[in-house]
Amino acid sequence: MANPAPSSADGPTFASSSEGGSVKLWNVADAISAAGASSFLPSAAPPAPGRLVALVIANGAYPDAPLQNPVVDAGLVGESLKRIGFAVTVKTNVDLDGFEQALTDFAAASKGADVALFYFAGHGFSVAADGIQQNLLMTTSSNFQAKSEIALRQGGEPLDHVEETVIGRARATLIFIDACRNVPVLAHRGIGSRGFAPIDPSSAEGAYVVLSTRQGKTAEDGEAGQGSPFARAVAATLPTAGLRIEDAAARIRKKVREETSDAQDPDVVRSDLPEGGVVLMGGGSPPPAVASLEAPPPADSPSAVPQTPAPVPAAEPPAAAVSVGPPPKIAANDAGGEVFKECDECPEMVVVPAGKSMLGSPPGESGRQTFESAPHLVEIAKPFAVGRYAVTFAQWDACYAEGACGHRRLGDLDFGRGKRPAIFATWAEAQLYVQWLKRQTGQPYRLLSEAEWEYAARGCRNLKCAYAPFWFGAIKPELAVYDSRRSYDGSPKADPRLKTEPVDSGPANPFGLYNMLGNVRQWTQDCWNPAPSAVASNGAPVLSGDCSARATRGGSWADEPSKLRAASRDYESVDEGSERIGFRVARDLGP
Repeated sequence: MANPAPSSADGPTFASSSEGGSVKLWNVADAISAAGASSFLPSAAPPAPGRLVALVIANGAYPDAPLQNPVVDAGLVGESLKRIGFAVTVKTNVDLDGFEQALTDFAAASKGADVALFYFAGHGFSVAADGIQQNLLMTTSSNFQAKSEIALRQGGEPLDHVEETVIGRARATLIFIDACRNVPVLAHRGIGSRGFAPIDPSSAEGAYVVLSTRQGKTAEDGEAGQGSPFARAVAATLPTAGLRIEDAAARIRKKVREETSDAQDPDVVRSDLPEGGVVLMGGGSPPPAVASLEAPPPADSPSAVPQTPAPVPAAEPPAAAVSVGPPPKIAANDAGGEVFKECDECPEMVVVPAGKSMLGSPPGESGRQTFESAPHLVEIAKPFAVGRYAVTFAQWDACYAEGACGHRRLGDLDFGRGKRPAIFATWAEAQLYVQWLKRQTGQPYRLLSEAEWEYAARGCRNLKCAYAPFWFGAIKPELAVYDSRRSYDGSPKADPRLKTEPVDSGPANPFGLYNMLGNVRQWTQDCWNPAPSAVASNGAPVLSGDCSARATRGGSWADEPSKLRAASRDYESVDEGSERIGFRVARDLGP
């Protein structure tokens, strides 16, 4: 099992082993672009009057004060800009050298462009320098335990240096700064301001600069995995046909103020625009093209124009096709079992009934681990929908083909794609898929909480069910996909399959769900807690604890059978993808 603390993303890591036998192919930075290399995404829109280039830098893996959402922010903003037609470079969790190199490369790429857009998400605040307050964008080189302002400044990139580097190369320069200016350890020690110092609007001409909140105030990071309020507003607003940048800034400000109850108020601190102004989208927004994973040529080369890559394999139709349409009307006492799907590429969903169940494992259960819950009552008050199967490669590839699920193609270890479960997706990438489903359907898709997952995996809605580690009784190789060379309480052994199987293989559990136990472990929404005493009795996710790691459930094709028990828990860092981990989705029903 990998260390749950986030790590710096200076470049892609291929096939590096981690504890527990999993293989780390990519971290969450790679979910957005190959970190440490300029990854230009192909333009999704018809050619603009001039080139549109963007650099997005998102830092969250600060050793002393980590942030949960910057990398998610990068995905939201990068995808939005790509839809407009920008060639986007994304850098995540970069140190000071990486930050400055990215700026240098971006300045070169901006020469002669129509619009150059810089976006930063991460920590930023004001620090005294020679008696003058200097606004810094903090890199992962930052030492927030520094005892002097000089030492603290060494990990930051001055905002005025960013402006000097990027302004003046393109016809118009747009700068968006989403800085969470709140590091309690600094405020407590009186080092570093919890905000930006005032910016002289005339000190750097030729740019339109938007801050996520007013100078001297702090900005919100947002709920983990959902993106910051400012990033969501920017991503939702910019791809609007015919919208001038001034009007876009006004809409962004309105959205953020509404979401934060006026606690956060974005501010335009420079508004120097060229003659003719800036309209980012002159026409409609066609579906984005597939992002290439090939390393791009130098930015100043004629061949740097994004090329169309090979197409993603077409999605295979699911077995036992279900007609597309809204879910049936569900009553509070519905017995469950209805199957529906809401778009051609959407997962099939099964209605899981409301009920009460004892979750957790008793002390005598074979294979029990110390961080499993003792038996406790959880009540699911309303029916909800759960993916009939884990999300498949076909479904993931449909999202990826639209540019909505990051900019790398998930590997499959030659197991096959189509109806096999999508593996190697990080928790953050699973969130991108959920957001895509929300946009496709307009409905509240999400990941399951740990309690919901175990309730669904047991297939038991009342307290009269016989308690057992597995819903099907004694485990056998024909009932689940696991490492069958190992036995559980005398279970039969067999030659292992040593790969995933199609998601519709094997029997469905009493709720009609396939492979809840085995095949792939499944991401949940819950932050990792070694002692899960905070489990909500109503099945809600636990969003406290170590949120740089998330709980996984269910065991996998490569795990011993004890890992498939319904109460078994595991975890992985949010920026780790594994050949053992996939995910399935949930959806709320009714009011």
